[in-house]
Amino acid sequence: MWGTRCKECGFEDMGETEVENYDYLQSGLSNVVLLNGAHSYNCPECEDEYINLPDEAGLLGTIGTVLLKTLRPLKGVELKFLRSNSGLTQADLVSLVRGIEKQPSVARWETQGEDKFFEAGRVEDEYLLRMILLERFSRHAKSTEAGLLSVSPQQRYDLDRFGDESSAFFRKLRTPEVNRERNKLIFRFEGIDGKDNFWHFESDNQKSYPIFSVET
Repeated sequence: MWGTRCKECGFEDMGETEVENYDYLQSGLSNVVLLNGAHSYNCPECEDEYINLPDEAGLLGTIGTVLLKTLRPLKGVELKFLRSNSGLTQADLVSLVRGIEKQPSVARWETQGEDKFFEAGRVEDEYLLRMILLERFSRHAKSTEAGLLSVSPQQRYDLDRFGDESSAFFRKLRTPEVNRERNKLIFRFEGIDGKDNFWHFESDNQKSYPIFSVET
């Protein structure tokens, strides 16, 4: 956080405003909304403006955890988010998914935005891709070199349990009633006096983002 000094012209007293319902487009996802936590800084001298977010690494980790455990197919942009936040290039992912039948290019996956595996009847491909991303995302989040990505101890535990219960996830993913729509991903920043801060996922429609759990 830069405080109230303008990073462009050095002006000492920038205006600060909390932004509610902020569209977090910097994530690369058009449907992520932050109910609170975002602050806008405006410089009256050079008219520079920027947004500051608390614990952005934790926010990225929370988004990734939600996407990995969502009981419906990944969209292209969601695949791109998970790949890039797992420290993988497109070429890296290609080398890891050779078991997927009729493998298209990763670039095409990420730009199509369709439920490609479900529409093609290849739920197994969706499952295999999800497990690859789960392993790489978890590894990257635990790495001290990740820097821009972090997960809480609870999220780390949830991801480990998710991997242990992957067969149950696969059975649930196969069911025809899984909702394929893509709704808003909504997050709230919570904490007390700067301690134990974390980003909490709140969906405005749990049917659009049903999250897998051991009890599911």
